[in-house]
Amino acid sequence: MTTRAAVAELEAQDRLDEAAELAETLDDHQQAARLWERACRFDRAALSALAAGDAARALEHAVRSGDLELEARTSAELANSPREAGLVAARLGDQGRYASAARLWLALGEA
Repeated sequence: MTTRAAVAELEAQDRLDEAAELAETLDDHQQAARLWERACRFDRAALSALAAGDAARALEHAVRSGDLELEARTSAELANSPREAGLVAARLGDQGRYASAARLWLALGEA
């Protein structure tokens, strides 16, 4: 069985943590982020999304995790893409996550 097939098999068995960890070892960070999200491990999903180069998704996971340090880290990374960061900040505001939106706007001002 290939390792990618092993990830799929673990996911099918709802062994999401194991599947996500295996995906990380395969450097399939996008898949790992998706699996961590399914497992409601939003801190790990944020880190995997960052590793995959998806700062917007990473921030959304970081906000859901409640980890303000991780949120600051992902906000700083996302601020390197001002247009995308503005869209994410607006979306956070629309979701009623005003403090997170404000922190992202502040990070944009510092970028």
